[in-house]
Amino acid sequence: MNTLLVVEDEKLIRQGIVAMIRRSSVPVEEILECRNGEEALEILGKQRVDVMFTDIRMPKMDGLTLVNKMEELSQKPVVIVLSGYDEFSYAVEMMKHGVRDYILKPIKRETIEQLLENLERELSETREMEEEEERCFLNQLRYLMMNAEMAEEKEWMDMESRIRRHIGNDSFRILLTSKANGERFSKCSGILLEGVEGGVLYLLPEPEAERIMKEKDERFCLGVGKEHRSVMEIPEAYQEALLAREMAFIQKNPVEEYQKKCFEEKPELAQFQEKFILQVPTDRADTVLRKMRNWYFEAAHQRVSPYQLLTVTEAICKELDLFYRMPEKQEKCPRPLQYRDADLFLDAFEEWIHVYRESLKSQTAGKEKMEEAISYIRENYAKDLNMAMVSNHICMNYSLFSAAFKEHTGVNFVNYLKEIRIAEAKRLLIQTEDKITEIAKQVGFENDKHFMKSFKTACGVSPSEFRKDYKMVSNGKGGQDE
Repeated sequence: MNTLLVVEDEKLIRQGIVAMIRRSSVPVEEILECRNGEEALEILGKQRVDVMFTDIRMPKMDGLTLVNKMEELSQKPVVIVLSGYDEFSYAVEMMKHGVRDYILKPIKRETIEQLLENLERELSETREMEEEEERCFLNQLRYLMMNAEMAEEKEWMDMESRIRRHIGNDSFRILLTSKANGERFSKCSGILLEGVEGGVLYLLPEPEAERIMKEKDERFCLGVGKEHRSVMEIPEAYQEALLAREMAFIQKNPVEEYQKKCFEEKPELAQFQEKFILQVPTDRADTVLRKMRNWYFEAAHQRVSPYQLLTVTEAICKELDLFYRMPEKQEKCPRPLQYRDADLFLDAFEEWIHVYRESLKSQTAGKEKMEEAISYIRENYAKDLNMAMVSNHICMNYSLFSAAFKEHTGVNFVNYLKEIRIAEAKRLLIQTEDKITEIAKQVGFENDKHFMKSFKTACGVSPSEFRKDYKMVSNGKGGQDE
């Protein structure tokens, strides 16, 4: 429970109730006290209160009047009435005005404990429902804002009252930046949407937006849309904020207000996308990275369209994630607007590329080592061979080799070696008249019993049966040919 308010004119009774609340098993972050309904209304107008305990008879404003006045508040606490036996009829009357429960004086600690436990359970369920409703509201707002062509007017009309509850009835602006700043936005009324274009979107009343814009905080590159009044214009305000954010990102401006600007798109910039993707794995990676920085320099001086450049960059990032198989533990390619400005993004992007190229080299080196291991096994399968000998031969850690070998071949070392030995044994059974005990030794089995058991498990028949069946089939075919 976050906040609980005790409204009682008698100081000793009020302090006693507070003491019982503090000693209860239900944690309450903040307990407030006041002497009458007037003071309580003033508190309720300034902050959210979860639960209010109120007496009925008090000077200046009694409990019944207080409960009636609370109907005008947008956020009302759960109300518990403190009642004497002679005030019971008033308590019943107050129940008709949404009062949750009443406690008869003298108040017992056990009564407070049980009541607080019930209230905490109910408040927790209510909070979960409110949070889920808020998540659904924000998700719907995000969808309508970013898919304006698919949204219908009725959908916006249904959302309007909820939106206005956050931003009031004044005009508004949309601000886009790379990340949230607790100190800067904590006192703002409005709507916050995280994960929009890799950053944070604020839908703020005009006065709040103006205040933030005047600060010009160097830590953020804000994109700010124009002032709007109708909620139907939210998608338009979003597009304006996005274009302004892209300009702030490129030019590293603390605040960039939307202005309609036209740039000529360059065909060579569009072609750069394909070149970059193809050359990243090659020795020309550093060259194309320098070329990308040069494009950003040109855009900062408005010789290249920042919008076209960011579109191309975003496409490159997506292709790098899709075109090349990424190592499982490596993070996805960074996206431009996740960062405050272009310089920070380019630094992170180049670092990611270098890490990625090193992983490619490791993968290539690992593949070469596995191929070397396979060649060594094929050359030495007839010897007393084990995994330690092979991993030492290619200078690789035993455990690492075991995992890498299985990933490369699809089977573990023991089964792979057995498959090679059985395959060679089948060839010798067909092409030679060697004894089975001799063949077992020739293919690397330590004794003929182990060989015969392994062979039957793999082939379904014993070595002698396999040889016999093959000869019968061969002779049969030969007779038909004659």
